[in-house]
Amino acid sequence: YSEVDERIDSFAAALWKLDLVPAAADGYRFLGLYCKNSRDWMVAAEACFKTGVVIVPMYDTLGAGVVGYIQGQTDCQSVVCTEAELPNLLPPNKCPFKDVIVLGPVAEAMKQQCRAAGVRLHLFAELESAGARERAILQTIPPPGYEDIALLCYTSGTTGDPKGAMI
Repeated sequence: YSEVDERIDSFAAALWKLDLVPAAADGYRFLGLYCKNSRDWMVAAEACFKTGVVIVPMYDTLGAGVVGYIQGQTDCQSVVCTEAELPNLLPPNKCPFKDVIVLGPVAEAMKQQCRAAGVRLHLFAELESAGARERAILQTIPPPGYEDIALLCYTSGTTGDPKGAMI
């Protein structure tokens, strides 16, 4: 548990230090999670829960087109994904996110495609390493309150566009 807690704190510190979760117009801070559930998905989610950032899961079962729709509704600036999801964010699709945080390795050819498309790519492991030196920033972040939103979960939209359920 202590090892995972260190990872959570390190990732949370990097998100804040590098301004990867800026406040939207409504004051909320969002982080998209566009990947299958995994150990790192949970580290990212817990880092957000700890610092009052709302997570927005975007599962591939919703379809790649829905990602842009959800981003537009939330004004989410950053997303966590794996290399498998990157093609859905590159041309001919337009990446709606300012920053893309990738779990696991990324092939050099894919990194070049991202650079060519103007996608700011961050590796999850590198953010953890950078955040490990910046954990003191967490002391300056007010903890989330009982009434704060932790998760914005989108439905499949069987009766129209997907709808976000606040938890």
